[in-house]
Amino acid sequence: MSRRDEIVNSLRQQNSLSDGMEYSYVLTHTYDLKPRFFYLSAPYPIATMNALIAFIQFECFEIDETYGMDQTDILTVLTQIYECVQTTLVLPHATEIDLNHNWEYWCSSQVQSIPLFQKEQLRELLQQIVGEQNEPISE
Repeated sequence: MSRRDEIVNSLRQQNSLSDGMEYSYVLTHTYDLKPRFFYLSAPYPIATMNALIAFIQFECFEIDETYGMDQTDILTVLTQIYECVQTTLVLPHATEIDLNHNWEYWCSSQVQSIPLFQKEQLRELLQQIVGEQNEPISE
């Protein structure tokens, strides 16, 4: 069994995503034209956070296969639904999560089967995010 499968199986059995600790992360994206760093704190350890972000990305993909989420989209979801807090402070010991690498790592996983990730308001928020980006530009 792969490490990824072990994480998914463990998360399926948990009663809470949080372990009571606070963690610092910085979101990046391989394909940013100019590197951008978005810092946040979250009540989730790295394996849970990586899986959660992949889950959000896959849920968005189901809405619009052509839409690629960036750091601001992920932050919107994490702060509005999953108890994370964005900060403008540079967190020197933050763990980096590259959205592109994370997406590729979790492809073909069962991350969407984790009950604790399922939130009623997620689909609506993702539709709003995708819709805002797909609105025609008015002249």
